Amino acid sequence: MKQGIAAAVLATLLFALAAGCASTIEPSHLPRLFDRFFRAESSRSSEGQAHHGLGLSIVAAIARMHSGRTFAQSDGGITRLGFTVAAH
Repeated sequence: MKQGIAAAVLATLLFALAAGCASTIEPSHLPRLFDRFFRAESSRSSEGQAHHGLGLSIVAAIARMHSGRTFAQSDGGITRLGFTVAAH
């Protein structure tokens, strides 16, 4: 998968993945991507638009509330972000 969104139910887990082509994210930043207010680079902010670094932390909070987890992988110019939640 080069770019797109996928979802699947595996046993008792719902698995969601988003992947896109972009510059590779530094490995040291990957564990913090889902932290509140985290920004890998201040230069990535869009001019005239306020980005507060809350979107992925909200995803992480929802995943935790549903017995899930988040994950991030970035290599070869492809970044994958996703989460799992318990399927009832």
